[in-house]
Amino acid sequence: RHTELIRKVIGTEVFGVTLPLLTTASGEKFGKSAGNAIWLNEGKTSCYDLYQYFLRVEDADVEKLLKVLTFIPVDEIMQIVAEHSKEPEKRLGQRILAEHVTRLIHGEGGLVKAQ
Repeated sequence: RHTELIRKVIGTEVFGVTLPLLTTASGEKFGKSAGNAIWLNEGKTSCYDLYQYFLRVEDADVEKLLKVLTFIPVDEIMQIVAEHSKEPEKRLGQRILAEHVTRLIHGEGGLVKAQ
């Protein structure tokens, strides 16, 4: 167990989370080597650029990203996706995704700056 060393060093129990590689609907991976990296640090990716990144995701990726990157309940996500599919040109799913991710990373102030 890798957490055992950390527990011994800092004197408390720790937990880790691993997630599968995040990919687009077309199978391309997100990340630095794919040329589409986003950073949590505002100095590397501004609040505006982060917001715009999620505003531009493909319709096919919206549901997956809402499930993985937000704390929105799944039943609510399904409602968002259904509403989004009625008028995809309004980008409802992308707007909700961009708002939630930007707020989660940069707070309400960062979201206001981004919009």
